[in-house]
Parts: sequence; structure tokens; C-alpha cells
Amino acid sequence: MEGEKYPKNKGRYRLEPKIRRAKQQFHNEYFINNGEEFDIKSFDIEKFIKKNSLRLIISTIIFALVFAINSLPFAFSKNLSQGIKVALNYNMNWKETILENKNIVPAMGNQIKKFIGTEDGAIKEENKFLSPVEGKVIQTFGDKVHPIFHTKIEGRGIEIDGNPAREIQAIDNGKVIQIQNSLYGGERIVIQHNNMFKGVYEGCFDTSVKLNQKIEKGDSLGKTKNAGQWEQSIFYFELWQNDKAINPLDYIYIESGTN
Repeated sequence: MEGEKYPKNKGRYRLEPKIRRAKQQFHNEYFINNGEEFDIKSFDIEKFIKKNSLRLIISTIIFALVFAINSLPFAFSKNLSQGIKVALNYNMNWKETILENKNIVPAMGNQIKKFIGTEDGAIKEENKFLSPVEGKVIQTFGDKVHPIFHTKIEGRGIEIDGNPAREIQAIDNGKVIQIQNSLYGGERIVIQHNNMFKGVYEGCFDTSVKLNQKIEKGDSLGKTKNAGQWEQSIFYFELWQNDKAINPLDYIYIESGTN
């Protein structure tokens, strides 16, 4: 019968096999079939590098900064690191991010200056104190070993050598809390400065300061020893903070005369 879907054969139906649509679809999607052409786009590595080079450079710099900041003993380093991580977002909005984190930039700049010793950050606390006397440092801060007896010598201050009868000045405002004889000759003057700092000035001659006297930054405390031709005019200085001796050269610039 014309139009019959399945022709009869001796009273039986003959079934024609068919290709499954899902299989054919799979074949057409992943392979070239019956001469049909498919548009396969190639990956242009040069174009990709040009497009993303700036982003790669910026990301590298940011990662380096995060690593450096985390290595430093800054109290704000953790918060700063979190702020910088915002910049690593692939789809970041530069304008909004910079505005939201603008306080990070000056803070980071100040800390880096102090760490690397440049310009106004060369000395801790931004050159906080004056030098107590002119001269060169001949004995640095820190414990030493006696060259003969090999015993430990506690070095809580520095020795400064220079011309005889040099002017000694107060490194900052404060109040005289102690005056006594010095092992270096002359007087030992202790001044309580502001911000929990205390200065110990040893080897002060021709001094006129009194106990409990208020001192201004730069005031004269006396002079160093008026040494003879074969003598040294050595001035000894200690700097304390919260009852702990600290290195004066971290806060005061004095030329070094040591090798």
C-alpha cells in the first residue's frame, strides 16, 4: 500500500534501522561530518600577552609589596595586606578601589621610608632628637667581649670623641632628675624627656644646671673635658625608653668613627 510506513513481507512487518539522533548530534558537534566545515578559533598567545601584560606587571608588583609588608614588624601590616588584596580582583574597578583605600598609600610610604632609611625616614621617629655633642662615635651600642679577659661588657650607651671643650646640649625638652659624679669626669646628668624617653649625659664639665630644672631642646648642659694634647675628650651618652636602654643611633644622627 502506497504511503505505508512499514511494507509488509508475507504477513510480517519489516523494520528499518534508524540512526539515533543523539548519537548523530554528538558526531556532528565534535567531528567534521560529510564534508561540513566548522569554524574552530585558534588561541593567539601573542595577543593574549599584549592584552594582559599590564595586568601581569601590576599583579607582580602588588604580590611583592604584600610579601615585603608581611615581613616587616609594622602594627598595621595585617590590615594593609588585606587592603592590597582588593587590588588582585580580576574584574576590579580601579577608581573605586583607590578611593576606598587611599589612606593606605601615605601610611605605606612613611613605613617604607623608615625601613629603607631615605629622606625624612633615615632616623627613627623622623629625626626626633638633636645630637647631644659634636664628634665621632668610637664605641657603639650593644654588649661587647673584653679583648683580654673575654668577659661580657654591657654596652648600654655610646662614646663620642672629638675636640676638647665641646658644647653639650639637651636632645629634647625635659626635666633634670639626677646629677652625680661621672666615671668619665665631670658630672653625670640624667634628664627625663617627653614620651617616656630618658637621656644620660656623662662627662659634663662647667655645667650650671640644677636638679628638677626644666630643660628646653638645645639648651646647654655644659662642655666636654678640656683635654690636653695626649688626652681624649670623650662624652658618654645613653638613651632609655620605658626603663630599657635603646640604641641612640636609631634616633640621632652622629658620624661614626669606628671601622
